[in-house]
Amino acid sequence: MNHTQISHGLNNRQTEAVKSVFGETLVIAGAGSGKTAVLTRRCAYLIAEGARPGSILSLTFTNKAALEMNQRIRKLLFELGYDLPFVPAWSLDYANSPLFCTFHSLGVRLLREFGDLVGIPKAFTILDKDDQTKLVKTCQKELNIDPKVMAPSYAIHFISQCKQDLLVAADSHKIAQDYLPIFHQVYKAYEAKCRANAVVDFDDLILQPYLVLRHHPEARRVCQNRWLHIQVDEFQDINLAQFELVAMLYKKM
Repeated sequence: MNHTQISHGLNNRQTEAVKSVFGETLVIAGAGSGKTAVLTRRCAYLIAEGARPGSILSLTFTNKAALEMNQRIRKLLFELGYDLPFVPAWSLDYANSPLFCTFHSLGVRLLREFGDLVGIPKAFTILDKDDQTKLVKTCQKELNIDPKVMAPSYAIHFISQCKQDLLVAADSHKIAQDYLPIFHQVYKAYEAKCRANAVVDFDDLILQPYLVLRHHPEARRVCQNRWLHIQVDEFQDINLAQFELVAMLYKKM
């Protein structure tokens, strides 16, 4: 694969970012400055340098961005004489193609593979907003909590904030803000019902994979040996949970 072709059309700083493939690299760039181009060219450069395609993981925030990056890298590699095999989005084949996906899509993959280690079966269901609200209302009713005293939306916000701070119900008292005991009671009941019904919410798709990797070294080793090159699009926008999940995936040399 021709290295000159990979950097064709890039400026010097973009080329520098593409070829910075050892250790950690932070690229600061404004909107419309070619960040996606740099990420896809960097992926091609890694493969040209001998990296196994499946060892490359690129994370972003929207399915649209993930699809665009996936299409770009396939087109670029094809033009350079490297035709990536088609790997379905649901496939767990991590050898033949780089993975471009959102944080939450990655979380789904990890839980389908390792969720049983934290009590989540492979056939779990993801709650939508309406189902989450219904579940919270059920918890409030069983706890005799008047929705006029605590609106379900407040409880959902509290649970989400806890999970984004990597706090399960047993640790929710560690959250920085002061909350009434009923918030913690609802979170505890909500967590128990999620487990009993094999369901997870959107925040669980980051929290639970993090807990898997933190508490189960064997799963962490599998993932760290699988993805040797990790790229994060719009890194400045990640929250604590997303940052810590990436940190767990990173294999320190």
